[in-house]
Amino acid sequence: MPLVAAAYSDDPNPCLSNIAKYWNKLENETVNKPTLYRQYSINCNSLNDTCTGFIAVDEFSRYVFVVFKGTTNFKQFYEQNWNYVEMVPFLGGGKVSTTNFKQFYEQNWNYVEMVPFLGGGKVSKQFFDAFNAIWIEAGMKDDVLTLKNKYLDYTFHILGHSVGGAMASIAATTLISTRILPSDWVSLHTFGQPRTGDKNYAYAVEGFMIFSLATRVIHNHDLVPHLPVPSNQSNLYHHIVESWYPNDMQVGAEYIDCRHDGEDPKCSNSLARKTLTFDDHYSYYGRNMIDYGINGCSDLGMVSSI
Repeated sequence: MPLVAAAYSDDPNPCLSNIAKYWNKLENETVNKPTLYRQYSINCNSLNDTCTGFIAVDEFSRYVFVVFKGTTNFKQFYEQNWNYVEMVPFLGGGKVSTTNFKQFYEQNWNYVEMVPFLGGGKVSKQFFDAFNAIWIEAGMKDDVLTLKNKYLDYTFHILGHSVGGAMASIAATTLISTRILPSDWVSLHTFGQPRTGDKNYAYAVEGFMIFSLATRVIHNHDLVPHLPVPSNQSNLYHHIVESWYPNDMQVGAEYIDCRHDGEDPKCSNSLARKTLTFDDHYSYYGRNMIDYGINGCSDLGMVSSI
């Protein structure tokens, strides 16, 4: 989680420095730990926000971290800027606005514009356009290609929170489906990820990630993973694996893994819609994701997960 929180800071280095100190303490030695390779920032018209992210390299553990930031005001974004919901095909395998989000959500928000996705199925056009802005226009893809050729046996961990989780999902699947990286070189970890694509996209993610790790972590009553609401038009569907914490996510907290269906009723879908909240979306592992990153990821001993 600290690496994902670091994406909310204008300078990820304080977080990376504290992560290095914490990992060195755990291992009782001093080694090179994650160092910032490059930070990316570009205007994302589709989100009416600035898309940012960064790449960090850990030469000791042989990891490359590719991290995407979520939007900083989730409630405002979903009320004012969501494209309800345009989908685009993922190759190979009209906007609506409202000033009363609660009323709109309760009336079953269900229009999503979709576009084809290269790896199969369709994904949200809004997320896909945001991903392409930072991936192509901001130069993240070129740097991943450079690092792939330099570090031939490193694992690439793709990470993101909220909307950043959707972009991370698209990024991981793009890396594998376009054969930039083999599946067993890629892992995907997201936190509070909204529904990103249709059922065929979910199956594509599961197929491409079969030899690696893909985890969607959800904090208790987090509202965002339950958005957008699926409809016959968009057929939105989560991919596996969901790791649901039905608690406050303190260190050692128990969680439930749902590995067979991205919309498993035994995980967060077991919750009544009226109990869902934005509060749990801000808070992961006992920390406000945004504040924690901005303040340099202190108290790492109280936080688990990457």
